[in-house]
Amino acid sequence: MNEQPGTTSTPEVGALTPGPGQPVWRPGRLARLWRIQGWTWGFLALVMLASYLLVMLIIGGVAVHDGLQDREQRLAQAAMHYERGLIYVEQGDYTQAAVEFQMAVALAPTYRDARLRLEEARERAKRLTDAVTLLEKGETYYQQGQWEQAIYYLEQVRTLNPDYEREKVESWLFFAYYNKGLLLVAADQIEEALTQFDLALAIRPGHPDVLLQKQLAQGYLEGRNRAAIRDWPAAIRSYEAVRQVNPGYRDVTQRLYDARMQYGLLLAGAGSWCAAHEQYKLAADMEPAGATAARDARDEAWARCVQAQTPVPTPTRTPAPVRTVPTGVYVGRLESTYDVPGSIQIRGYVKDRRGQGVVGVAVVITIFDFQETHGTDANGYFSFDGIVSPYQATLKLRDLPCQPVTVELKFGQGFVIYFEEGR
Repeated sequence: MNEQPGTTSTPEVGALTPGPGQPVWRPGRLARLWRIQGWTWGFLALVMLASYLLVMLIIGGVAVHDGLQDREQRLAQAAMHYERGLIYVEQGDYTQAAVEFQMAVALAPTYRDARLRLEEARERAKRLTDAVTLLEKGETYYQQGQWEQAIYYLEQVRTLNPDYEREKVESWLFFAYYNKGLLLVAADQIEEALTQFDLALAIRPGHPDVLLQKQLAQGYLEGRNRAAIRDWPAAIRSYEAVRQVNPGYRDVTQRLYDARMQYGLLLAGAGSWCAAHEQYKLAADMEPAGATAARDARDEAWARCVQAQTPVPTPTRTPAPVRTVPTGVYVGRLESTYDVPGSIQIRGYVKDRRGQGVVGVAVVITIFDFQETHGTDANGYFSFDGIVSPYQATLKLRDLPCQPVTVELKFGQGFVIYFEEGR
């Protein structure tokens, strides 16, 4: 309050009057004080909040750093287990490989390659377990010689796990197929046997024992098929090929005998008695059961062959000079020819003046600079086989006076030659 000059102020009733030496309280001072204190407390709060945030940031940074370090360690451990799993896969231990891949996935759930490898290892481990069981069964049947059952289980092993005991499985399968083929041959199931031999050769190509059995089975089957359509020359060739390798192969000897007899009968029916005689003689020489019939047929065919011989007509215009053959001189001549598909044959006889065969006569064939000598048997019969060149051939008797005979050989033909003593 402003006082007027010359007036005296009277304090109001109830007003506090400061004593001597006390500060004089002025209006507005308390408000200023509160304002100062409010700013102070606010500043302190801000400082505390900033400190708290700083501490939280530091703690969070440490946690992130530690988390990153932990993640890197887990990834490194996952990679280590993954590499171990790959090593076990290469060793064929799929069960342990699956364990390693599982640990890698546990450490790194997003490790895609580890998950794929884990599934693959589990599948292979299951196959391996199944393969072990199948191989045990296959081995049991193999040791018992039950080839059909052994093949069944061993082939399943190859399908499930081709690499499991590969050498052992393939060895057992090879012998199982081979032995099954032999059993089928014995059971006269030749076509099925050939299939088994082919399966064995697929495992061991070029195996000589299997190739031999396949060759015999094919020749035997071809002979039967040709005989079924009465192609006797082809049937004879097939049976002969088999018999030359293994005379005891099934009933090939009897079948060859029958084919020769049937071919002889066919030739005789066509009037080719000399060619028929050749087949009957070859059949009789085999001496299987029933060879007596072949000998009888041979003798009859020979008689008919001799009867069928006709002298060469003398030309009317230019008569050939009469040739007198001295006694003891043997004259060679071509009597007849016959078909022998696939080869060249020469057959013949040496006969004395009475028409009897001369035994032990050396007959020589010459083709260019090639010579070969065969002797006659008790009937005066001789033969030359294995001729492969269709050239001119000359035949003569080595130790007897004779007039040689020359023939032009042709592939696919047989030639019947006679040396007869002059009368």
